[in-house]
Amino acid sequence: MKAAGLSGADAGTLYCKAQDSRLGQVGQVEEVDPTLIRSLISSGIIPVIAPVGYGAKGQAFNVNADWAAIRIAQALGVSKVIYLTDQTGILGGDGKLLSELSSAELENLVDKEVVKGGMLAKVRTILHGLKHGVKEIHVLNARHPHVLIEELFTSQGVGTLCRSRARNVRLAAQSLEV
Repeated sequence: MKAAGLSGADAGTLYCKAQDSRLGQVGQVEEVDPTLIRSLISSGIIPVIAPVGYGAKGQAFNVNADWAAIRIAQALGVSKVIYLTDQTGILGGDGKLLSELSSAELENLVDKEVVKGGMLAKVRTILHGLKHGVKEIHVLNARHPHVLIEELFTSQGVGTLCRSRARNVRLAAQSLEV
């Protein structure tokens, strides 16, 4: 397969508004036009998209990559998203990996301030995606050898799998207590 690099500003893919005037050219995605992405995919080309959007006056905006990814997935009707990060996954109040979470459980962790820092921003995108049609979102450590194979092809997995509703918890002994 071939790949093509583009930005969210190309062909009007990511339309943005300024997130906060104090942040300068940081944008919040308002609309996604997936036409170019679909065209590339149908041609057998994998699009690699830089998280840059455009505004009403043609100005460029830097967009949080997680927000760009989830909004693009939503626009394409993607059912599964995989976030590769430098973290093991989402951790519980005891600091242990939670291998599977529903939206409600994830919201509870946010409300109780168990999820913090950079993971909090990612979790907000996960919750948005789950509310808008994405069925499963995996959070995996990209530094872990063979992480995709272990997560997708084993019953236990190695990261956190988020779903809109609980199905079967991969590790029954997990605790969500905070």
